[in-house]
Amino acid sequence: MRKSFTHGQIHWRNMSNKTSLARDTASYVKDISIYTARGRPKTNLSHHGGLILIFLSIIGISSTSPLFAQSSLRHRKLQDQDEYEKIRTSEQQVLEALFTAAGGNDWANDDNWMVVTAADGAAGNASNGVCSWYGITCTSEGFVEKVELSDNNLRGAVPLHGLIRMPHLKVLKLDGNSLMFRSSSQLSSEDPSENTTTATASINPAVWEGRIFNELYMESMEGDTAAASGGGGGTVTSNLQYIDLSESDALGGTFSNLMEITSTFSSQFIYFPRLSDLYLSGCRLHGDFPNMAQLATFGSTLERCSLDDNGLTGTISTDFGTTMTNLRVFTASGNDLEGNLSAFGELVKIRHLNLRGNSFTGTIPEKLRCEDSTSGATLLEKLDLSRQRGISSAGTTGLTGTLPSFSQCEDLRRLDLSHNQLGGQVSENFLQSVDPLIFESASLSSNLIEGELPGKPLVRFDADAIDLRDNRITSLEIDLICDSSRSGAIAAFGCDAVLCPPGTYARIGRQEEADEPCLPCDIDTQSQYWGSISCGNDQSVGTESAPSTTPLDTPVNTPLYNEGPVIEKDVLLELYDATGGEDWFNKVGWATESTPICEWYGIQCAEDGTVESIDLGGNNLALVDGKTLPTSLFYLPSLKYLILKENTLFKYSNAELEFFKDIGAANLLEALDLSSTGLSGVSGIQGGVTLNEIHLDFNDFAGSTIPNELYSLNRLRILTMDSSNVSGKINGVFNFLKNLQVFSANDNKLDGSLLQGGYLSTLSTLRLRNNSLTGTLPTSLNLFVSLSVLDLSRQKSDESPGLEGPLLEFSQMPNLKRLDLSDNSLSGPIPGFFLAGVDPDMFEYADLAENSLVSSIPVGLKSIFSKVYLQNNKITSVDQICESALKGSNLEFFGCDAILCSPGTYNYLGRSRSYDNPCEQCNISGGAQFFGSTSCEAPKELNPKDAIELIYSSCGGPNWISSTNWMSGNVPVCQWEGIQCSGDGSIVEISLRSNGLKNAFPAREIFQAIPTLTALALEGNDVDFLFESIQDISAELTSLDLTNTNLASFDGIDIFPNLAELYAGNNAITGEFPRDILKLSNLKRLVISFNNLDGLLPDDIGTSLGKVELLVLHHNNFSGALPSSLGKLSSVHYLELQSNAFSGEIPSDLAQLSELWGIDLSDQVSKGGGFTGNLTSFNTMSGLKRLDLSKNKLEGSIPSDFLSTVETSSFEKLDLSSNLLSGKLELPSILSGIPFSSMNFSDNRFSGISADLCGNDCAMVLCAPTTFSPTGRQPSSAEYCEHCPTAVYWGTTTCPGISPTPSPIDPLPESINEKDILKSIYDSCRGEDWFNSENWMSSENICDWYGVTCTPFQDSVQSLVLSDNNLVNEVPTEVFQLPYLETLILDSNGITVDFTSIKYAFKLSSLDLSSTDLFSVEGIENAPNLLTLDISQNDFQKSIPKEIFSLTTLQQLFMGDNDFRTSIPSNIGDLKNLRLLSCPSSMLTGSIPSNIGALIDLVHINLEDNSLTGSLPLDLENLYSLTFVDASDNTLEGQLPSFSAMKNIRRLDLSNNAFSQSIPEDFLSNVNPLFFDYLDLSNNFIVGEVPSILAHFE
Repeated sequence: MRKSFTHGQIHWRNMSNKTSLARDTASYVKDISIYTARGRPKTNLSHHGGLILIFLSIIGISSTSPLFAQSSLRHRKLQDQDEYEKIRTSEQQVLEALFTAAGGNDWANDDNWMVVTAADGAAGNASNGVCSWYGITCTSEGFVEKVELSDNNLRGAVPLHGLIRMPHLKVLKLDGNSLMFRSSSQLSSEDPSENTTTATASINPAVWEGRIFNELYMESMEGDTAAASGGGGGTVTSNLQYIDLSESDALGGTFSNLMEITSTFSSQFIYFPRLSDLYLSGCRLHGDFPNMAQLATFGSTLERCSLDDNGLTGTISTDFGTTMTNLRVFTASGNDLEGNLSAFGELVKIRHLNLRGNSFTGTIPEKLRCEDSTSGATLLEKLDLSRQRGISSAGTTGLTGTLPSFSQCEDLRRLDLSHNQLGGQVSENFLQSVDPLIFESASLSSNLIEGELPGKPLVRFDADAIDLRDNRITSLEIDLICDSSRSGAIAAFGCDAVLCPPGTYARIGRQEEADEPCLPCDIDTQSQYWGSISCGNDQSVGTESAPSTTPLDTPVNTPLYNEGPVIEKDVLLELYDATGGEDWFNKVGWATESTPICEWYGIQCAEDGTVESIDLGGNNLALVDGKTLPTSLFYLPSLKYLILKENTLFKYSNAELEFFKDIGAANLLEALDLSSTGLSGVSGIQGGVTLNEIHLDFNDFAGSTIPNELYSLNRLRILTMDSSNVSGKINGVFNFLKNLQVFSANDNKLDGSLLQGGYLSTLSTLRLRNNSLTGTLPTSLNLFVSLSVLDLSRQKSDESPGLEGPLLEFSQMPNLKRLDLSDNSLSGPIPGFFLAGVDPDMFEYADLAENSLVSSIPVGLKSIFSKVYLQNNKITSVDQICESALKGSNLEFFGCDAILCSPGTYNYLGRSRSYDNPCEQCNISGGAQFFGSTSCEAPKELNPKDAIELIYSSCGGPNWISSTNWMSGNVPVCQWEGIQCSGDGSIVEISLRSNGLKNAFPAREIFQAIPTLTALALEGNDVDFLFESIQDISAELTSLDLTNTNLASFDGIDIFPNLAELYAGNNAITGEFPRDILKLSNLKRLVISFNNLDGLLPDDIGTSLGKVELLVLHHNNFSGALPSSLGKLSSVHYLELQSNAFSGEIPSDLAQLSELWGIDLSDQVSKGGGFTGNLTSFNTMSGLKRLDLSKNKLEGSIPSDFLSTVETSSFEKLDLSSNLLSGKLELPSILSGIPFSSMNFSDNRFSGISADLCGNDCAMVLCAPTTFSPTGRQPSSAEYCEHCPTAVYWGTTTCPGISPTPSPIDPLPESINEKDILKSIYDSCRGEDWFNSENWMSSENICDWYGVTCTPFQDSVQSLVLSDNNLVNEVPTEVFQLPYLETLILDSNGITVDFTSIKYAFKLSSLDLSSTDLFSVEGIENAPNLLTLDISQNDFQKSIPKEIFSLTTLQQLFMGDNDFRTSIPSNIGDLKNLRLLSCPSSMLTGSIPSNIGALIDLVHINLEDNSLTGSLPLDLENLYSLTFVDASDNTLEGQLPSFSAMKNIRRLDLSNNAFSQSIPEDFLSNVNPLFFDYLDLSNNFIVGEVPSILAHFE
């Protein structure tokens, strides 16, 4: 059994919390890129000179050998074409033999293997046939450059030297397979004719021997080979730079075996002078560490080496450190290496050193202590020397001496020295140079550290960052360490959060949770030090002896097992007997009377000698017939870590049922690793309530869902289930495991949408690679602020598009280091603020390759562009980022190709990063059509039917509202719903309005395949449409409807020169009037209302669009005067420009528009504009039927010839309300035929009404002065205008002091079930008209109704998500009676809400009512536990709802895009738990209240684009947690605060205000420049010099 790992993943070892970081440190060196089979960089390597394979396998050749005086064969010119073909043939033979030897037919992926055509083998053909084989990458000449077959189920005996002798091979990755690497002598001793059943039976040994290569090498070396002893030998140089053989189950053996593996029959030795990366973790190597004195010449190039979890023994010579001069990462944890650590102090470039769990003794070398600037290891980032079990000559165990201060380790992030015997006191200078923002942890537990704990080093870090439990601390500097003003656990628990005081104890030596306090001991002297983890086991001061290792042959005071106390030795022997102990790989000490159990292999003991850890992973434990895994293990009283991975333990059906039944007895158990043990279920594991780490990878759960039993383990922080054959949804993980920090479930069958109905603020790692997830990226992912690693790659398959829809910004994730979303169907443009919050120096990569992302790369990515992989998308421009990103970099020489290869060019990386891999010209017509192509394949020629089917597959066809006949093989495509054809069968129209389409519309493919298309209607669908993607295609389209889609730009729309109708309203298009629209000279109907367009209308709009008949631009932000050229629109019938910000006089040129039927210029005032001047007469427009000029600033009286030529019998509407018209209301007699109900003159300044107009009864026209009505006139003959003493003019509509009386609310029914509640929502909100109502009102379980997510344990509604689903009317209050409802998302619907019953919604934490018709939230103040509320983009006018400020549990409040027209209430400070306050563009006035300083947890505040005045309150500087402040576009004034106390701030935008005076000298003085994103103070009145402190920022 095995557990395989992919580069970049955590390699967990539970007992020691150990990480094999050899795979996690690729960012240290950035010279040469090594790539995956898909061609994307994952690891960076350096190109220096020389190291032998497998830790310099061969010894004895000096650096003066002729071998090192010659160039590599790779750079030699081949002598002739025969040599070229000879190498190519040899490579193919080696790979064919590999396929045969390693069980190729059973590989997980064997695409194209063993398929070679005659043309492929032709001499000079760079398209070598093997280059298309899975995992094989070739040079441009066709030679094999990389063999990458990780985790591919290779099995069998594979001679290694045949592969490594390939002359151009740079990368060899065979990790995670079950291979045996056979030496030449082993092969030669096997007679295939006598062993025809072996995997090597058909292998020609000469191939593996390398003789085919040998002859060529010897001829071309021209004497470079040196004779080896014994004759006939020599040396050959390899180009290999990267070797990974880790987790290869059957590698085994010693380093001597490996030396033989790399030799040949002819005794030639192969050397590796370019090797920089070597990974041999988990290979079961044993025996002595190689003698580095013999290898001194060859150690200069290795940069990363991992030897974790082997059985290596012996000491490390000092020559190791002086030889490995470039070593940056070295991990050898989990071995049995011994002696002192002096060799490691010589590693001058070391950044990560992990020697955990060995047998080293002595003190920590001075050069690893970082105690002065000349120390050799000041680059250290991670150091782990914990759990050393060696016993010195003085009888001490592990490392001794005084605890170093590490005072000059500026880059140190993680330190673990636990479980040794380090003494002395913690220095005042301990970690003084470390940046607390990047520091992760220091574990010093279980040592002999003594005396008083100083405050200075501790107050810089969080309470749990430095672990000092189980030492000899006698006192604390309490005033500093336990200061109640400190945040987090210290604020809640005081000193107990640091260390439990003497006389008390806790499992972890301190208090982290309210339900796990420090407990008193029966006798105070039982725990006399700070930080005790139990009563009665304090170390005796002054005693330097090792912890007791006496075998526990006498009973210990533990829970009873089988009616008697536990004898620990008997429990371990029971395990030994049940799992075939005699056959274990390592059984040192086991079942021997003379060896104490604490010295048995895999056993670690606590200080009192009881068993604390059992780690027997990968040790060939196999359940004996008739035996079961003993449950007595759980009765070991001190057991914390149980690691049994990679053994055969559950071969009997339901064996786990018996095993987990007693797990509750293990009341200290923290970590459990049962990966690769044959486990098929975890029934009973819910009893392990103390577990915080579980690994269940590489088991077979038979396609079942993630076990519900795990959801009861609410302390769980780490859960991994990679390759465990689990399926179904993952909602339970996020809804119940609220403390989870790491969740990994790669390579399973999980499906459905992601994270619907829950999020985890604690989650740092989420890996779900290679599942079957669908849907869009939920916006709630942006709330996972602690995320460091997010991998959702490879969801796409032949059966599923994977994740779709737009890419999220991920802009508020400062901790994010790795993001992998590759191999999905993400579409649309890359957001402008994508990854804006990451730290460029710490960020490692974002892989977005193999999606459908479009448009350009935002310039904001310039600082990390080399770490963002975008090949094989639909990128059409890199202009924005190219110049700024490349300037001054070492890639400037390659031009924009360093970003992505331009259209028409390609290489296997999709970009050029060295002279060896330029972007090559693609000579295939239509090939490599986008930036970043990795191949020159011709685009697939689609026929019209293929293209129509592509709409279905790309745009979520299975979930469409209606798809009659679609994808029906026996129905012609012209009969598919929404498809119209001409008489000859050509497709001419596609109409799929409001049909549930989503994702990117395949515009390019459609217009390429269907040149006859004249009409396309996609209104009301959630699709992205990009005109730029079809720039080189001739299109005949005449009608296009993209209303209410995701259209973001009109750039490139002139590709449709014949377009006559364009509908694109209700989108989010910004900027000025699109110039490309002016190129559409045939346009007749233009509707682009309800967007965010602004600026002036173009002066030539009338001349450019001379044929337009309908011009609809309302509800935008256009401003300024109307251009006179509008008078040139001689054919226009309707002109609708309402709800903008136009100003000035109505141009007289409009009088020329004799064909006008309707003019609407109303409501320019609301957005700051308003037409002025006198009212135009409009007396030339005889065809006019509708005229609306309301809500402007028109003055004077109504002209006597006003509308004098209209046909009154057909006239429909006249509205002049809400202007400044004055005098007596008189109308031309010709208008007397228009009914008063069709005219509105209210809210002007009319002083009277002509008697000719209404006689003595004018209230039907306008209410008289001192009266009013909401319409400004008498509502009906039975109703009258009401008295209003303040009404001065005729037609008043409001009267201050009079407001409507609310209607009573009907009493709620006493009881109602959940299905009835959902039915009431359907009935009240017109469910029959919803866009998606799948299964609603049916007999299906309510959990299967669209938008409903249920709890895992019962069919109760947990979340209800009906965003943008055409709900209308009032949502019944019963929705809040759903007992388990946590999330309610109803945004983008035409609804209001009755909050009467929200007091019953005890679990409701998230409520989204944005973009609805909400105008009141009365009753919402009774919500008991609401955390997130979104009421943005609603109709709140003139005040912020006062009810909001009673929601004291709120953490996030979104109120932007409202019309509050009021100041921020002072009781904003009552929202004590608020972390995010967002209220942009809401017409807030007045000053920011000082009470905002009471929001001490506030992290994000956005008040941009309001009308705030006054100065910034000084109390704002008390908000130490703030990271984001945006108060731009207001009228704030006065002196700038210094913000010197706000060390966490990352973004500060105060632009476009009225700040004056100079910038304070200590402005932002405590902000770390490495993590600061931007500061914007532009457009203010700031004077004086810029403080020098700002020079620290870019």
